[in-house]
Amino acid sequence: MNAFALNPSDEKIFKIVLALVIGVRVTVAIFAGLSAVDTLSMSGNDDIMRFLSVQDWMNGQDWYDIRQYRMLPPEGLDLHWSRYVDLGIAALIWPLTWVLTLDQAMSVGIVLWPAFLFILLALLTGYSARKMFGPLVGATSLMALLLWSVTGSEYFSGVRLDHHNVQILLMTVMTFTAVLPGLAIGRGLLGGLAAALSLAVGLEALLVIALFAGLLVVRALLQYEHAVSQLLAFSVAVALGSALLFLGQSPSSEWGLKHCDELSVPYVSIAGVGAGICVVYALAAANLAHHFARAVVFVGLCGLGILLLYPLIEPCFAGPYGSLPQDVIDIIRYRVTEGHSAVLTIVEGRSSAFTIAIPTVVITVLTTIIWGCRLHMQHEDRATTGRLGILLLFAWLGVIASLSQIRLILLAASVIPMLIGFSLAAFMNACRDGDSKRAMVLLIPLLVVVVSPSVALLLNSAKKGGTEEASSNLVRTVAIETCREPELLRELNKIPAGNVFASANFSAPILLLTSHSVMTGPYHRSPDAFRDGALPFEKDETALLEATRRTNADYLLLCRNGVYGSKDSFGTRLAAGGKAAWLAEIEGLNDKLLVYEILKN
Repeated sequence: MNAFALNPSDEKIFKIVLALVIGVRVTVAIFAGLSAVDTLSMSGNDDIMRFLSVQDWMNGQDWYDIRQYRMLPPEGLDLHWSRYVDLGIAALIWPLTWVLTLDQAMSVGIVLWPAFLFILLALLTGYSARKMFGPLVGATSLMALLLWSVTGSEYFSGVRLDHHNVQILLMTVMTFTAVLPGLAIGRGLLGGLAAALSLAVGLEALLVIALFAGLLVVRALLQYEHAVSQLLAFSVAVALGSALLFLGQSPSSEWGLKHCDELSVPYVSIAGVGAGICVVYALAAANLAHHFARAVVFVGLCGLGILLLYPLIEPCFAGPYGSLPQDVIDIIRYRVTEGHSAVLTIVEGRSSAFTIAIPTVVITVLTTIIWGCRLHMQHEDRATTGRLGILLLFAWLGVIASLSQIRLILLAASVIPMLIGFSLAAFMNACRDGDSKRAMVLLIPLLVVVVSPSVALLLNSAKKGGTEEASSNLVRTVAIETCREPELLRELNKIPAGNVFASANFSAPILLLTSHSVMTGPYHRSPDAFRDGALPFEKDETALLEATRRTNADYLLLCRNGVYGSKDSFGTRLAAGGKAAWLAEIEGLNDKLLVYEILKN
């Protein structure tokens, strides 16, 4: 029996909502395409750098060479990103070059990519919810994809080229193989391949993969039907898939390196040893009838695996940033707002608290209460209760992880739209049944999910209308909105091409909109570039002079009257019209910009 009584109109509602949701996303893509490059310039730095990576590859840069040579020339900045995402974007762009120039095709392709991923996510989420819970939940889950900011306005809209939308889609594929009915081996293979590709794209989903694998292990230990088959298929697919994908995107010269911020030998080894453990366990478990005996065998195998792997994985225990200098770690920890905890984000009243954190926590708590009530009442539809419980595991993983960093709430992104949909469908059914009390209990938290993002818009408007003081525990560098507008940065094309020294948030759009190179950037593979993008502006004149000399910069870019760290820093004084003997202001540019030629003598 499905979670909700089937209404004859539900199937029709599902089809209409599916068409409307896809139509909305296509419409958004069309409007974004009217000024794609300008929209991209105001997007995230990672979106811009992905665009440049695709552009360089399509212009002849080697598959294995993912350096951005105009950032920190002449060596360039080493990016730890996957070419497989570039391949997906290029696959949309390449056919367009038959009728358009490469620049035109890329402008269209960068709009199509997030729209294409969203349509895949909508089809996957809608039809999976329909199959498991009925067409009403399928329809409301589709609506939730637009309601929840992560999937509705953040990572699948406009020109979002960063790999997080790919990760969300792959996590959704993997997670749903745990709850959808079907052949166990097929679900295991599909989930394993999705996990392997996720690892190749980036390591953000490691905890989701670990939780998923742990769920399969528990099922196998408890001898659920076909659980061992799914576990074997999953583990072998992850091991073989990640090994092949690693070889496909890493040059042979790096096969022996122990990178901790990308798919490399330590992570491939973990997948391989894990598959070996599962194969040996499956052979041994066939002769063990008792749960305790099977658990002892599995734990013992894991212990041997850890002893074998320890020399390979020990360097990565400190995480991807463990080897960075402390001042760079502090910049990442205190200045990158997505690295703040969800609690701190809420206390500070930041927009991400209302767009991401609060709606996610509220819907997770609400569906947990619904699940608990179903258990307490011993609901006859045990399959639905069980599936809801599994989905909640991944939701709580994201909520708990966000207590460390709010961006980790993305670990719940595969299930939150379906949980919102489940709750919305419960509300609609309560209205149909005339149960006003139950409907009101459900309506209040659902309104929080819907209204909360609007609060963020109001807060942003209020901040733009007033002044923002630098916080004592979060030193503020000039805001992106101050002079990052594309028409301003294009002013730099009026001066001869050279090396620009600017705050890190300006480096990527300068590369996109001008012919200049940049000497700073917010990427941890170059601690100096990360540090130079903030600290020299906030110290004294000597620090800024030394940084520009060391990087061989030709120009210094500031936002006029911008605040760099504090009101007394040399960068702030310079932005307010101060002078320095080693700087010559360049005239004839927009008054919002301050561009200095750096005198070499």
